[in-house]
Order: sequence, then C-alpha cells, then structure tokens
Amino acid sequence: MAAYTDSRSARKEERKLLPVWYRVLSLVLTIAAIGVAVFAFGTVLVSRASEDGSNLFGYVVLTVESGSMSPALEEGDVIAGRAYDGGELVVGDIVTFRAPSGVFKGRYITHRIAEVGEEDGVAVYRTKGDAANSVDSWTLKGEDIVAVYEKKLPTVKKVAEFMSGAGGRMLMIGLPVILLVGVFVADSVVSRRLATKIKAEREAAAYEAAAQEEPEREERHENDGTENAPSREKTDERTDG
Repeated sequence: MAAYTDSRSARKEERKLLPVWYRVLSLVLTIAAIGVAVFAFGTVLVSRASEDGSNLFGYVVLTVESGSMSPALEEGDVIAGRAYDGGELVVGDIVTFRAPSGVFKGRYITHRIAEVGEEDGVAVYRTKGDAANSVDSWTLKGEDIVAVYEKKLPTVKKVAEFMSGAGGRMLMIGLPVILLVGVFVADSVVSRRLATKIKAEREAAAYEAAAQEEPEREERHENDGTENAPSREKTDERTDG
C-alpha cells in the first residue's frame, strides 16, 4: 500500500513538471477518447435494445419491421417512443402497442391512431398503418399501448446495419476500447519521458549555475582575506608593543 502511495505521489510530481500546453492537450485528448467510447457503447446499447423493445430511461426503442407505415416510417428505421403513462391520446398520434389478437398477437406494432372511442367509460382506440387501405381489426385499450412515437434514430439505424455482421460488432465495441487504452498508454509514456527530460534539463541548469558560482565564491573569499590581512598585521604590532 505504501509503495502504491509513493508511486502515485511520484506520478503527481512528474505531472507538475510538464508544461501547461501538454497538460491541456492531454486533457482534451483524454476527454475526446472517453466521449467516443461512451458514444459508441451508448449507440451499441440502444441498437441492441431496438431488437426487443427494451425500455431505456423512459423510452422504448424499436426497429420497424415492415412498410405498413410508409412513407412516415420505412422498414428498417429505428424509432424511439416515450413510454406510455396513460395520458390522453388523439387521432393522428403514432403509437407502439402489442397486438391484442390476430396472427400478430403479442407482437410489437407501430401504427397511427385513426379513431378514438369509448367503451364502458374507458377510452379505446382504432389504429391504421399509413400504407394500409383500412383500419386494423382490433380495438386497443390503454393497457395495450407501450409507447408514443417521438422520433427516428438514423445514427442507431446505421450502427445496427453495421453491426449486423460479426466483424462490424467486434469493431464497434473493440475500436473505442483500443482508442481509450491507446490514449492513456501514450499519455503515460510521453508524459514520463517529457517529465524526465525537463527534470534533467533543470538539474543540468542548476549544476551549471552552481559551477559558475563556485569561482565567484572563491574569488570573494580571496578578496575578503586580502582586505583583512592589514588589520591582522596591525593587531599583531599592537600585541608585540
């Protein structure tokens, strides 16, 4: 533990020797590398969530699997919807829901609300795909609705397409890690060498200054001895007398 503490202290002392421009550059590169890594991992996380409709911080992310909502939503689009909390819905809202019946029962579907009605005092909804000629066969209740569409995620779509292969998936995850590790290793090596060089230059300058001072001190010492010689002679004379 003591050795670790000493190592950290030595590292801090080395950093203090570095010029301001290098410390600023190192900080900027480190923040950039961390930002790239966070962005990459976040995008991968959202892309994976779009495969099964996971709830991420109050949003449901899904991949459109058909052209039933064309041209508003095309097949392959990755979309984000605010998790439905039971609020009011109106005609024209695009919602994601689990189909309550039919061949798609239980599957996520994203369609537009075409009609709003009421049954036994409870709001019910009829939906329709923009590309369809008629409304869907089912009637939805609030409990069937999962999310209300908000926007497309084109960047996530591109990442999802890129990650469709094993090579793309490995590159998307591995490259940010390599970049982050590379920045930290390079900073450690370069900063240590630079600090060692600066320290050596300062020690050399201090040694040179000390070497120049030595003759001056000797000269001052000799001058002081010469000036004091007559006083000592006079003192000796008085003593003899």
